[in-house]
Amino acid sequence: SKPLNDLAQASSEISKGNLEVMIETHTQDEIGHITNSTLYLSESIRKAREFAKNIGKGNYEVESLLDEQQNGTTKNSLFYALMGMRDQLKIVAESDEKRNWITKGL
Repeated sequence: SKPLNDLAQASSEISKGNLEVMIETHTQDEIGHITNSTLYLSESIRKAREFAKNIGKGNYEVESLLDEQQNGTTKNSLFYALMGMRDQLKIVAESDEKRNWITKGL
């Protein structure tokens, strides 16, 4: 069926790193639910990528673009892992800054 073929093609593109894929879905059946979940997954990965890019640039004040909640429950372990990474890198950067200040001040 066309919706299933569209979903397969979109999933293939996402697996190759193309996170800009859009799929039209007009059904509320199983294919529609899987399509919506695939789009949510792609969007979450795209947001995680943007968050990681900001952290890589030293922007430790960036807020996560990831949705903390999915269907009313907190389940996003990627969100927590990225936030933990950001917080630890921020601590290290602040410690390095203090150490450098002390060294230069002597």
